[in-house]
Amino acid sequence: MQWLYRNFEYLISSAAFAVMVGIISLNVGMRYFANYSMPFAEEISYFGFDYVVFFGATMLYRMHGLIAVTVIVDRLPMKLRRLALITNFVILVLANSYLFLLGWDLCAGSWERKSAYLEFPYFYINAAPTIAFGLMALYSLNFLRHAVFGAPVESFSDASIEESE
Repeated sequence: MQWLYRNFEYLISSAAFAVMVGIISLNVGMRYFANYSMPFAEEISYFGFDYVVFFGATMLYRMHGLIAVTVIVDRLPMKLRRLALITNFVILVLANSYLFLLGWDLCAGSWERKSAYLEFPYFYINAAPTIAFGLMALYSLNFLRHAVFGAPVESFSDASIEESE
């Protein structure tokens, strides 16, 4: 269960990427060899791309793997650096929570709208950013807890992604 928790985003993103690449490759092969294009391939590849992007970003966010410019913060004394981290994580909790709520509203209104060929509800496409921003809000809360209650400031540096591998 612990392994599943640590690799949840990776599994979703990898499966979506495999489906996306597989359906695109199959469609290209069908067009080349059989002179036939699968009309649903674009919908499935878009669906996969949506999950790859949002769950991949969530995975990198959890591991502090996204780009950050910390030139000024790195030069601050340790107490001010901790205050900057706490402020940053409070803003991230608020922003990700707000984006989660916007995604929830988008999902709630997307049951009626169907995709063009397969006619599955757009809810499943809109669920990817909603879940991703919800997870990022939870991760931000966890980072904030660590920043407030004594995790070393260095543990939030760019090196943490290499250490986790």
